[in-house]
Amino acid sequence: LRDDIVVDVLVSIANLLGCPDEYGLSHHASIVLSELSSCCKGIDHGSSPMDVYFRQVLSRILSPAPPFPWKQSDPAFLATNALLRASKGSTIRDNFDLVATFFIYHLSTKKHLEEDSSGGKQGVEDVSNALLAKDELTEEYSLRISLMSLLQTILSDGSFTDNSSTIVASPFSTNFTTDVLLSLVLPNLVWRAGGLASALRKLSAATLFSLLSNHGKFSKTNGRSGSSGESPLMNQETLIHLIPILHSSLEDTESTTRELSCVCLFLILDQISTDTFN
Repeated sequence: LRDDIVVDVLVSIANLLGCPDEYGLSHHASIVLSELSSCCKGIDHGSSPMDVYFRQVLSRILSPAPPFPWKQSDPAFLATNALLRASKGSTIRDNFDLVATFFIYHLSTKKHLEEDSSGGKQGVEDVSNALLAKDELTEEYSLRISLMSLLQTILSDGSFTDNSSTIVASPFSTNFTTDVLLSLVLPNLVWRAGGLASALRKLSAATLFSLLSNHGKFSKTNGRSGSSGESPLMNQETLIHLIPILHSSLEDTESTTRELSCVCLFLILDQISTDTFN
C-alpha cells in the first residue's frame, strides 16, 4: 500500500477508535489496525502503523479541525485522544513538539477555575448564569481529568524515557519535554474545592509520580548528572522547587493524593545531592 493510502486508513481508524463505547466500533477498528500491520512494509514486529505514521496521522487530524481549545465531544478531540492511546510512549515523546500544543491548550489553568462563586443575593439572570457557569466548569474538569489520565498513561510507558533513544541524548529535547510536562501537572495540584477538583489533583499527583519514577530510573542508569553524556530529565534546582508544592499536598483531604505526595517527596529527596542541605 502507498503511504498516502495508509495514512488515510489510519486517520479513519483513529476516528473509529475515538467513537463512544455505545457505538461498539472500537473493537472492530482495533482488528482492522492489526490486519493493516501485515499489509504495510517496513514495520517491525511489535510495532504499529500508528507509530510509524504518527506524525502524518496527527497532522491530518489537526489540519481540518477547529482551533484549540476543543470540547471533549469534538470528533477531532476524540480522534487525537484515540491516536495517543494507541501509540507507544517513545513515539509520543519523539513527536512531543507536535503533541505538546494539544496538552498545553487543554490543561493550562484557566481563570474561571481559580475564581470563587460570588456570594450575596442573585436575580433570575444571575442564577441562570451561575448554573451555566457550573455546567461549563463540570465539562472543563471532565476534560482535564480525561487528559491527565492520558498523560499519566503515556508517562507510565517505560519507552517514553528509554535512554537508548535519540531524544534522551538531546539536552534541549529532554529539558523542553520535562518543562512542558511540569507546567501541565503542577498547576493542577493546587487545592480547589469540589469532588472533581479532588479527582484532578489525585491524577496530577499520579502523573508527577510517573515522571519522577522515570527520572529516578534514568539517573540510576546514567548517573545523577548524566555520566554517559545524556542530560538528566530534571536538574537539582527543579527537584528542589517541587518540595514545597508537594509538602502542601500532604494535608489533602484525599488519602491517595497524600500517599502519592509522600512517595514523590521520597523520590525527590533520594535524587537530591546531600550537599544541597549543607
